[in-house]
Amino acid sequence: MEKLSNRLQHILLILPTIVSFSFWYLGIDNDKTLNIFNHMAVYQYVIFSIIILLNVKKLMVSDWIMVIIAIFSSCFFVFTGSTRNVDSFEINIVISVILFLLISYKVRPLDKVDRLIFCGAIMIILFLTLYKLSVELPKVLTFEEFIENSNKLAKIWINVNTIGASILFSTMLSAILLKSFEKRYLNVLIIIIYILGFIGTWACQSRTSSIVLLVFLVLDNCLSKAFFQENRLWVAFYPLFFIVIPFIVYFLAESSSVDIFTGRENIWKNFFAQWLGDSSQVKIGMGPFTFSEKHLGTHNSFLYALSTFGITGYLLLFGTISYGISQLVRTEYYLTKLQVSSLFAFFAILVYSMMEDSLVIAPWIPVIFAFLGLAFSDFEPAET
Repeated sequence: MEKLSNRLQHILLILPTIVSFSFWYLGIDNDKTLNIFNHMAVYQYVIFSIIILLNVKKLMVSDWIMVIIAIFSSCFFVFTGSTRNVDSFEINIVISVILFLLISYKVRPLDKVDRLIFCGAIMIILFLTLYKLSVELPKVLTFEEFIENSNKLAKIWINVNTIGASILFSTMLSAILLKSFEKRYLNVLIIIIYILGFIGTWACQSRTSSIVLLVFLVLDNCLSKAFFQENRLWVAFYPLFFIVIPFIVYFLAESSSVDIFTGRENIWKNFFAQWLGDSSQVKIGMGPFTFSEKHLGTHNSFLYALSTFGITGYLLLFGTISYGISQLVRTEYYLTKLQVSSLFAFFAILVYSMMEDSLVIAPWIPVIFAFLGLAFSDFEPAET
């Protein structure tokens, strides 16, 4: 009975990720998927809260700290919603959803059977998405335009960047989970997934996804895993990244010589001009930011966090994530290959987040933070 209960909890843990990937395959232009999509934050909040409550005896001091911060975050941002021009309950609980997800992965690490189920589900969605792309793409794109990759395509069945992101994340997640079984005969399948994933991101003209996938391929296949397993101080890079990235983006926005982000610098410059104009906005956020007649968002997850939650929310979210990552250094165990690969993938996602808002958007959270969840939950004893 206990084994069945554990298996059900693990399925409950990975279910939001599978559902999220399904959105991008099915589309969100019908009532059924749209309803789930719009309330994804609440569903996740409930699911991860249940998992934490069922495993409350397993919580360590560091976990309780994250729980307290998550509860404080949801209360603080819900009550200050009207002041920040963010009346959406879904948006105001996003930080707590992320933290609850990470805690859930820590208390319910996935075993081989769970990883097999997870991997199988993600691969099925990946192959279905690629097949759908092969059917729909010729309707809107010629072969010459496919080769040229002109970046003029905006939508196939949904936004091309969304399709590209789904293919990117499902490719990385499938490869990481397959590698975790450490079977040489699976290498052929992993290579096929890499190739199809790159072709898919290229085909839908999602350049950011194509570049980020190449970054991950290099990191995960060309660097020595043993070094990163044993020398864990490198994970201190992540807290440093969270600290410096807003300043880097500000420099890029203000620079007159930088023009490599397809005009995003203009959006970022306009954002900083508006956000820095009021000290209360800097502290707790100013609500949704839009730019030009096209109502473009920040196109940067870190600026989106600052816009929605201010420095307070930014510190609560990325400070707590940094605290969780720091526990990987303090443990007596070496990192596993699965953890190293997951952290490499999370770095690739942070690079991707420089261009898109996905990192703190509720329907993307179970996909993106599954990588960090895997890194938080898998340990093996150090050799003596």
